[in-house]
Amino acid sequence: MESLFKLFHLENIHPILVHFPIALSILYAVLELIPFRKLRDNLFTTKAILVILGTISIFASKQAGEVAALAYQDPAILKIINLHELFAKLSLIIFSLIFIFYLVQLSQKVKPKLFKSKTGKLCHLISSNPFILITLAVLGLISVSLTGAFGGMIVWGPQNDPFTTFTYFLFFK
Repeated sequence: MESLFKLFHLENIHPILVHFPIALSILYAVLELIPFRKLRDNLFTTKAILVILGTISIFASKQAGEVAALAYQDPAILKIINLHELFAKLSLIIFSLIFIFYLVQLSQKVKPKLFKSKTGKLCHLISSNPFILITLAVLGLISVSLTGAFGGMIVWGPQNDPFTTFTYFLFFK
């Protein structure tokens, strides 16, 4: 029974929440990177749902991670935690931008008159440009992957898998 209560301490929520942004964000990025524009456009609603839920889950996971980070005192692990937090923030920024772009596109479908102003036209131009979304999706995919690699280093150590070992070598050797 004690282990059940321990599960619901705030520092233990982060490992539970963290898998949602990883899965949702990576799936979104993969769908955004489909090379056929028509197929990519047909998946608009799916991608919008993934990026909205993924961004919300990144925010929730980041908040829980800040509480979990307080449990560590080892300077070597704190260096990894700092990079983990940096890439988590970067992921949140990137996917928040994509989130905004999708909200602009969704609102244009509902209220096209919103885009008659110069600001509205600029927002539409940016949000409908596949190059910008694809670039952000690639940067988001890299950022989420590095966040996960640093998280894996914190929990399992730097030699856990080939990607984690490579990432550790890039940043610490």
